[in-house]
Amino acid sequence: MAELKQGCTLKSGKYKIVKTLGQGSFGITYLATTRISMDGQLGKMDVNVNVTIKEFFMSDLNSRATDGTSVERTSSTLVMNYLNKFQREAENLSKLHHPNIVKVLEVFDENNTTYYVMEFIDGETIDEYIKRNGKLTVDESLIITQEVCFALSYMHDHKMLHLDLKPKNIMRDSEGHIYLIDFGLAKQYNDNGEPESSTTLGLGTPGYAPIEQAHYKKDGTFPVTLDIYAVGASLYKMLTGKTPPESSYVLNDGLPHDALKTAGVNDNVIAVVEKAMAPIKKDRYQTVTDLSKAISTLSSSSSEQTEFEVEEEGTTIDIDSRGKSKVEIDPNTDGIEFHFIGSSSPDSRSYKIHIKETSISLKISSSGDILHEEDFPFNKLRFSKIIETLKNLDIHKIPEFDEGADGGETLTLKLLRNGTEYYSGYIYGNEYKHFGGTTDADLYLVKSEIEKCIPNFQALLAKEKEEEPEEYEFEDEEPSFFEKYWKYGLAAAVVILCIYFCSNWNSSSSTLEDDGEIGTDTLLVDSVTADSAAVYEEAVKKAEEAAKKAKEAAERAEKDKKAKEEVRPKHKEITQAANATSTQIKSNPIKESKESVKPAAKSESPAVTVESAKVYDVVEEMPSFPGGPAKLFEYLSQNIHYPLVAEENGVQGRVIVTFVVERDGSITDVRVVKSVDPSLDAEAKRVIRSMPRWKPGKQNGSAVRVKYTTPVTFRLQ
Repeated sequence: MAELKQGCTLKSGKYKIVKTLGQGSFGITYLATTRISMDGQLGKMDVNVNVTIKEFFMSDLNSRATDGTSVERTSSTLVMNYLNKFQREAENLSKLHHPNIVKVLEVFDENNTTYYVMEFIDGETIDEYIKRNGKLTVDESLIITQEVCFALSYMHDHKMLHLDLKPKNIMRDSEGHIYLIDFGLAKQYNDNGEPESSTTLGLGTPGYAPIEQAHYKKDGTFPVTLDIYAVGASLYKMLTGKTPPESSYVLNDGLPHDALKTAGVNDNVIAVVEKAMAPIKKDRYQTVTDLSKAISTLSSSSSEQTEFEVEEEGTTIDIDSRGKSKVEIDPNTDGIEFHFIGSSSPDSRSYKIHIKETSISLKISSSGDILHEEDFPFNKLRFSKIIETLKNLDIHKIPEFDEGADGGETLTLKLLRNGTEYYSGYIYGNEYKHFGGTTDADLYLVKSEIEKCIPNFQALLAKEKEEEPEEYEFEDEEPSFFEKYWKYGLAAAVVILCIYFCSNWNSSSSTLEDDGEIGTDTLLVDSVTADSAAVYEEAVKKAEEAAKKAKEAAERAEKDKKAKEEVRPKHKEITQAANATSTQIKSNPIKESKESVKPAAKSESPAVTVESAKVYDVVEEMPSFPGGPAKLFEYLSQNIHYPLVAEENGVQGRVIVTFVVERDGSITDVRVVKSVDPSLDAEAKRVIRSMPRWKPGKQNGSAVRVKYTTPVTFRLQ
C-alpha cells in the first residue's frame, strides 16, 4: 500500500489519519483529525476537528519505506521539480483568503516528503454532483458558476491564474457553498504581466483548456481568458452532463448546440456559454467581471415562469376578521435584514445579517461586545432564491402577543425596497413554540436559509473575541539630575569640539610655506593655536608610526606568501618524478608557475593530449548509429517509456538533446537544449544514454570525440 495507514499520526501526534480520500499524479489526500481547545465564559472543552492533508507522493517515482510512513525517493531533477510544484501549490493557496477558495492551515516536512493541511470540506465535487443528478438545472448551474466567478475574480485581482478549472476542481459542501480546490497548475504573475516562476504553463485538461494554453508564450500580458474559457466549459458540463468538446473541435466545427437544446437551455444562456468558450481569445469575455455580469442578467425558462408581478403599491392584502393580514413580497425588494438575538445566558450569541443582491454583511455579538464583522460576495440569483423562500412561507401580520415566557430567542425579519423598510416582523420563543411576536411565519426556516449563504457560518458564530491589550496610565515622576541637565552637557561638548577642530585647521594652514616664506595667516594665530599645533604634531607622529607598523606587517605577509609558493613547485617536482626523468625548476616561483612542465621521453602511461580531448562539431566522417538514422528513430520509438504524470496531464512535444560520441562509440555528456516538461526531459536523457555504441567520428583518419544533436518526440495517440 502506498498510502499512510489509518491511525498514523503526523507532526508529533498533532494530526491523526482517518482515511485516504484520493490519489493523483503528485500526491495522496487524506482525511485527518486534530484536537483543538475551545474556551467559553463558563469553561473550556477539547474537540476533534476534521482537516484535509495532502502528501507529496509520486506513485511512479516514490515508494513507501518498510516502516510504513517514510517516503523513499531519488534526488533526481524530475522529482525535485515536482516537489517544488507541490510546494508552490501550497504557497499559492496560502496567499488566498476568500470564502469560495479552500484555506491552507500549514505546511511542514516529515517522513522525507512535504505535507500541507487544508480545511476539510464536507461535500463532493461538482463532477460527482453532476454524475449523481445526470445534469443540473439552469438556475443551479448559473448560481454555481457565479460563485466560481467571484473566486476567480479575487484570484485575478491578486495576479494569479488557476489554469485547471473544471468540475472536478470545484467542491460543493453539504450546505451548497462552492469552493475552488487543486491549485497545482496555478501561476503567479507580477505587475508587469510576467510569470514569477520560470516553469511553463500546464496544458490543463482537454475540453476545459483553450487551444492557446498548450502553446502560450510570454508576451507581457496577464492571460485571464485562459480561465474564462474553462468557466464556460464547466458551465457546459453542468447544463448538459456531458464533457465539453476539445477546443480544436470548437475551432473547426463550432460549439455544438444540440446537447444544450436537448437539456432545455434557452438561447440567452447558450449565447453566454458560446462567448465564454470562443476559440479565438479576443472573442471571449475579457474579464471574469464581464462574464459575471452577463450571468446576472440571465433568466432561465423556469425562473421566467415564476416572475413576480406587482399587484399594487401596498404590501398587505386579504385582511380577515381576526386582524390577520397577508404580507405580499414586493418584487422590487432589494434588501433583507435578519436579526437573531440568542437566549439570556451569558455565553449566547446574537447576529445581524444585511443581504443585498451583490453582498452580505454579518455582525456577530455577545453581551454587547462585537465578536466578528465580515462582508461576503453574493449574487442576484441566490438573492432571488431567498425571496422565493419568503414568498412560500405565506407570511402574515398578526396582532402582537406575549405569553410572558423567559429564556427564548428573538428572530426579526425586515424587508427593504429602494433602501426603505416596508415590512418588519418578529417572533419570540424557540423552534418548537412561539411565546410572542407580530407574525405567524416560521422565521427559523428563514434563519436556516440565510445561514447557508455564509461560508463557515457556525465556525464564525463560535469564534471568540480577541482580547485587546490593556492600557496603563503612568504617574509622573520627579526627573533625575541626568534627565534635567543632559542637554546642557551635550551642548557644552559640541562647543568644545568645534573650538578644537577650528584650532587644528588654523594651525595646519599657518605652517604652510610658499616659496620659503611664512604665510601672512600666521598673524591671526593666537596662544591657543600654539597648543593646538603641538596636539596636531603629536597626532601626525602617531599616524606615521601606525603606517610604519602596517608596512612591516604587509612585508611579513608577502614573505609568508612567497615561502608558500616556493613549497608548491617542490611538491610538483616530487609528484612528477614518478613519470618523468627530469624536470627543470627555476628559482623564480612566479615564472615557474607559468612554465609548462615537459614530460619525460618515456612514460609509464601515455599522456592525454589536448587534441585528443577536443570535442568537434563537424568532422570529415560524422559518427553514426548502427544501421543509420532510420534505425536510430526506430530505436527511440521502441524504447521510450511515456512518463505517467505527463500522460495524465496531456503533456507532449519534442525534446532536443545533445550528447558526445566518444572515440570508442560510447555516449557521454547528455544534455537537454530545448525543454518541454521535466518528466519528458528526464525520459529523453535516459533513452539517449541507453543507446548502443555508435560508429565514432573520424578526423584525418583518427577517431575523435564529436558532439551530436537529435530530437526526441513524445506524442500521445
